Amino acid sequence: MLNNQIGFKLRVRYQKISRLRYLSHLEVLRAIERSIRRAELPFALTQGFSPHMKIAYSAALPLGAESLDEYFDVNLTDFVDTKEALKRLQDNSPENLYPLDAKYIDPKSDSLTKALTISEYEISLSSPQLSPEHIQLALDEILNRNYIEFDKKGKIKKLELQTRLYKKPQLTTIDTGKYQLNLITRALDSGSLRPDILIDALAREIEIAAPDVELCTRAIKFKDLGLDLRFDRFRVFESVLIKRTAQYIEEVTGEIKRGI
Repeated sequence: MLNNQIGFKLRVRYQKISRLRYLSHLEVLRAIERSIRRAELPFALTQGFSPHMKIAYSAALPLGAESLDEYFDVNLTDFVDTKEALKRLQDNSPENLYPLDAKYIDPKSDSLTKALTISEYEISLSSPQLSPEHIQLALDEILNRNYIEFDKKGKIKKLELQTRLYKKPQLTTIDTGKYQLNLITRALDSGSLRPDILIDALAREIEIAAPDVELCTRAIKFKDLGLDLRFDRFRVFESVLIKRTAQYIEEVTGEIKRGI
């Protein structure tokens, strides 16, 4: 049992799927805190003028992304059996934001954002007008250039890729016009590669490399109305679903292990 002089830190793995993938990161945080309160776990409070629940979360997902492997660490003032704590959380959580596993960890361990530096994604792409050669050619061009430029609050940022990719992304054809991109990224102190930024860059590259490719149905409708799409990815892809399938801790040796 851990030293109760500094409390207990319970790490919980949960999923964010289906319609709840449209919750913002802040909305997810609020929903989880409500579940902990309903579960009547003895959570610790921060000190100061405005005390709040002592809890930390893994890195935020892009809005609309699913995940099968999200985490939060909550500090408890008293020990509750792991199975009992997990059951209480499951009984008081929505099914699409559901706790899957839990364990106690060292209260002095690294924060989740510092520990979980490797993220694995499955990205489903639908585009009847694109061939796998169109997508692969654009992807190779981005990888060979080794950087992505993207707009962040009106400023153009340049993101180097090699150190932020744990492995080279792999494109698989699932069916006619349906593809899956497997992506494993590494988070650095200087920033990480968000999967949505890569897909936006991929869409822009496809338009450059294959200017004869038609816009997707959604882009055509926006163009007819004199509007601009907010995301470049929907200019060439009919649908995009980003799913985080795993998060890992990268050891000094280079080996990786799951958060729980």
